[in-house]
Amino acid sequence: MVKYSFCTLSMNNADEVDRILSSIRSQKIKDYEIIVVDKSSDDSVKKLCKKYRARYVRQRRRGYPDARNLGLKNAKGEWVIWVDSDHWFDTNYLLNLDKCIKQHPDADVIITTQLPVSNTFFQHVCKAEWGVKRPFLPTVVKRKLLLHLGGWDPNQLFGEDRL
Repeated sequence: MVKYSFCTLSMNNADEVDRILSSIRSQKIKDYEIIVVDKSSDDSVKKLCKKYRARYVRQRRRGYPDARNLGLKNAKGEWVIWVDSDHWFDTNYLLNLDKCIKQHPDADVIITTQLPVSNTFFQHVCKAEWGVKRPFLPTVVKRKLLLHLGGWDPNQLFGEDRL
């Protein structure tokens, strides 16, 4: 079993998927797998998955919770890292996450921070909603906990990536 499963969602955004997959492959720790749940209509994301040795999962139903549940169903790692395809990671992300997990061995959920790289409306919403300078993304959860809880609520239409 791998330690980490990166799960990302895509829909007609091959450029962003290329960037996130590249940043995952640049990690210093290599004990991970990548799952891309895709709703796009062409094969560009599927080709990127082959290039980066990521598992490609085609989403047939609608909605983000369904996509996240497909990612969870395909994940084999002890920890699942949920990341949107328009984000990317510093090369030390897994190294730092590993240190955090060792310092908090009883943790089931870890909320890491992201540094905004642009001044978009969404980032203002995140800052206002949580009142912090760094939004809480991505979410890292023990896979067995999410499976025990039954995955993501399919009725949650917005903010489904928050626990």
